[in-house]
Amino acid sequence: MESSLIFLTIVLSIFLALFLLLGIILLVKCIQIANRVKEVTETTHSVLGKVDGVADALKKASGSIAIGKLVAKAFEHFSSKHTKAKNKEE
Repeated sequence: MESSLIFLTIVLSIFLALFLLLGIILLVKCIQIANRVKEVTETTHSVLGKVDGVADALKKASGSIAIGKLVAKAFEHFSSKHTKAKNKEE
C-alpha cells in the first residue's frame, strides 16, 4: 500500500510540474501577443491620424479644385470655339 501512495505522489507531482510549466509558457506567450496587439493598435492609430489630416487637407482644397476645373472647362470651351472659328476662316 505504501508503494502505491509513493507512486501516486510522484505521478501527481510530475503532472503538477508539467501544468505549472505549461501555464508559465502560456502566460509568457499571452503577454507577447498582448504587446504585439498594442504595437499594431498604436501604428493603426498613427496611420488613421495621418489619413484624417490628408482628408482635411483635401476637403480644404476641394473648393480650389472645383474652381480649377471650372476654369479648365471654360478655357477648353473658348479655345475650341476659337479653333472652330479659325478653321472656318481658312
